[in-house]
Amino acid sequence: MLAARGLGRRFGRRWALRGLDLDLPAGGITAVVGPNGAGKTTLLRLLAGLDRPQEGQVLLGGRPVLEGRERRGAIGLVTHQPRLYPQLSPLELLRFHAQLHGLRPPASELAVLLDAQGLTPWAHRPARTLSRGLAQRLALLRALLPDPAVLLLDEPFTGLDPAAAADLTERLLAARAAGRAILLTTHDLERLPGLADALLALRGGRAVWRGSIEGWDAAALRSAYPSWIAAPAAMAMAPAAGEPAAAAAIEARPAALATTPAPGFGRTVRTVVWKDLLVEVRGREALLPALVFGLVVTVIFQFGLPRGLDGLAAGAAGALWVAMLFAAVLAQGRGVAAEQEAGGLLGLRAAPVDLGAVFTAKWLTAWLTCAVLLLALLPAFVIWLGLPVERAPALGAIALLGLAGWCAVGTLVAALGASSRARETLLPLLGFPLALPLLLPCVQASNLVLEGAPASALAPALVLIGAFGVIFWVLGLWLYPLVLEDAGDS
Repeated sequence: MLAARGLGRRFGRRWALRGLDLDLPAGGITAVVGPNGAGKTTLLRLLAGLDRPQEGQVLLGGRPVLEGRERRGAIGLVTHQPRLYPQLSPLELLRFHAQLHGLRPPASELAVLLDAQGLTPWAHRPARTLSRGLAQRLALLRALLPDPAVLLLDEPFTGLDPAAAADLTERLLAARAAGRAILLTTHDLERLPGLADALLALRGGRAVWRGSIEGWDAAALRSAYPSWIAAPAAMAMAPAAGEPAAAAAIEARPAALATTPAPGFGRTVRTVVWKDLLVEVRGREALLPALVFGLVVTVIFQFGLPRGLDGLAAGAAGALWVAMLFAAVLAQGRGVAAEQEAGGLLGLRAAPVDLGAVFTAKWLTAWLTCAVLLLALLPAFVIWLGLPVERAPALGAIALLGLAGWCAVGTLVAALGASSRARETLLPLLGFPLALPLLLPCVQASNLVLEGAPASALAPALVLIGAFGVIFWVLGLWLYPLVLEDAGDS
């Protein structure tokens, strides 16, 4: 079903995984064990198509998993963290995930699925109210929603109480009985007897033991594990003396790959924008701090600019753009931080969606947020600085046009720094210099409006604003998928 051939991945000069061959048959559960840093999570990400190997390839149904985005729909992924947007309810999270996979299940069908998992009392509550066990149960349900042929789980038992762990074991056994190929990483050897059919031990990025563990008990695993981890990687492809013989592979049961068509460009945009706006409205992570910041800057400029219309006209355009841009940077920075904390970008990469559509959705959400900021800041700016009210519509139109281009730059740079601890610093440091050819004509056009210049005088600046806005958007559409490939665990 899912196979790895000569798989290798390095970070700088260090190989996190190298020379790995692996077969995951349908209807089998393979456990991957090893110390921290052995390459377990790296293996999982490569199998899921989240990272591109430097050596070898991953095959799904005999074809490369990276061959097309539709093939990602055949792989369900449950990461170490549940990756739930805390502001959304379980029902909304399932709906969002289903739409990313081209599905449109009615709310009644999703309610039935939640009830089967014992999640009905929390169906309409924010996900932040779920316990670790309930969140893990929801994450597994989400992964199984598109009916994947392969299920990958990264340390799924971590943090679960005994009852929740037993419940997860039952659900994994049910998934195996349904013919799915399952791989899970774990440090908990005690849970593997009766659950896993085969085991792969990793150390230093290489396989040090593999084989069947049918008939093994926890004591046998505990006894063998130290010898596996201590053995040189080149020696360790066979069981030690006295241990049960390793099966070359588990007999595969038939399991068809998911054939649900991937959602189209427009539908992906609508789905991601709906989610982003809902998260912002409920969490107020970005808009409120940015609005307060913009108003404070406006008040400062009210006292800092020279009085009189000529003095105001000379400095008001620059003041308006300083207030808007720094408020926009704060809004985008907080939005990226919230997405990072929820593991949202990783979830979008794992879905069978066009990442260009994801860029468009993020750009549109950022622009709509900036439009709301402008709607609040521009009247305050005009009133507090005593600017001519009749010129406010023209100022607003220029600002909306310029912010569309800025949001394209900001969305791309925000993705570039998504996995960096300095992501909120990188946005202005990289974004402002890149956007300078766009921002200068924006300030120039705003100055001309405040000076009462005729419309014909604005034409050259408006052409530059529009041209650079289109250039930045096209560059973002092209580069965003490449940037997300190196986004780490975001």
